[in-house]
Amino acid sequence: MFRTSDTALAAFLVTQSFPLSAIDYSSPRFEFVFDGNIDEDLIKEASQSYQTSKALVDPATYNRILKSLLRAVRDGEQWQ
Repeated sequence: MFRTSDTALAAFLVTQSFPLSAIDYSSPRFEFVFDGNIDEDLIKEASQSYQTSKALVDPATYNRILKSLLRAVRDGEQWQ
């Protein structure tokens, strides 16, 4: 399982085909939860690539997913 409260990182991970299983609203700051059959090393490697500005992603896809995540958080919904 991988969790992050970074919305932009979560959007990037979704573009990289990591399945977002839930948005956890139980703590003061929400967290995006990537669970299931994910390779922990691959998701950490992708996260590091994002954080070091080495990641490549289609900007239109990233923007669409980021807007969807922000809308879900704003409305207190789960990821569809």
